[in-house]
Amino acid sequence: MFQKDMFVRLKKELSVTNPSTLTLDDAKEEGKPLVLNCNADIVGLSSKITPVLKLSISRQIHGRSDVEFVVSSDSYYLNGRKERKFSAGSRDWVFHFSGYSGASILKPRAMDLWWDINDADCVDTGIYQCTVDFMDKGVTQVWAGQKNITFRGAVRNMKLTAVPQKESYTDGDSMNLTCTVDGPRSLQIMWRMLLKESEFEHSHPVPNAVVIEVPPQHPSGDCDSIPRKSILPIKMTTKLNGSTYFCVVGLDGALISSANTTLNIVSAAEDVIPEEELKILLRMIVPAIFGLAFAAVLVLSIRFHLASKAQQS
Repeated sequence: MFQKDMFVRLKKELSVTNPSTLTLDDAKEEGKPLVLNCNADIVGLSSKITPVLKLSISRQIHGRSDVEFVVSSDSYYLNGRKERKFSAGSRDWVFHFSGYSGASILKPRAMDLWWDINDADCVDTGIYQCTVDFMDKGVTQVWAGQKNITFRGAVRNMKLTAVPQKESYTDGDSMNLTCTVDGPRSLQIMWRMLLKESEFEHSHPVPNAVVIEVPPQHPSGDCDSIPRKSILPIKMTTKLNGSTYFCVVGLDGALISSANTTLNIVSAAEDVIPEEELKILLRMIVPAIFGLAFAAVLVLSIRFHLASKAQQS
């Protein structure tokens, strides 16, 4: 294409960046922003020559045969950076363009085209293509690079519940911790326990959990949001008092979300009065105490009165 003696370098790529990405592959989580960049950079030519003619981005959605043209930018329209917002139905897309002409043969002639999909979803799964039109020896040439981008269902609706639910448990009680969450097939549910006054780094896995998967009626791949449930049975002992149990959700080895609960366990020998019963008992006792105090004062007053009359007689 280009000969070494032409002192021309063409850099072209379609890069995808996503700060929320959890892995190094091309799988993205639905609902997260997606930024695509198509660029070409040519050095060594006079500013009077415009070797880069046009940048274009297109895509072919998985399951479809047609190629969807998205956006293009002609070099002679550009001088600096421009931005254009575009809405396709309810979609939120933003395009950025930049183009610079070199002032001398030592400065580059570059073009960049960005496509921001702020509400990327599973419907955006497909092959994305960056096309560069440029001049080579007076002849228009075309180069295209592509990247396969897939999406997976988002992790959502995480909830941790205890059955039975109590403010405090007695030594010997049994309780089940249930963790529910929706997410892709590769999602994992794990349990961790942190003993009282320990560091989080010392928390350790908890065995004996039962994971239940409820598959969708019509599975269609990683974009399915599959309901998951993990049940951890716990036998209460006073040694566990103050300990914290964590339900941890992971995806491809990375922590996504967690929920926790701390146990309050008392000895079976202790007489534990439930809070509501304690309130009722206090409402009964307090008036009785005031009544006894009033009676005591009345008795003392009568005795004092009788003693005074006896002295007078």
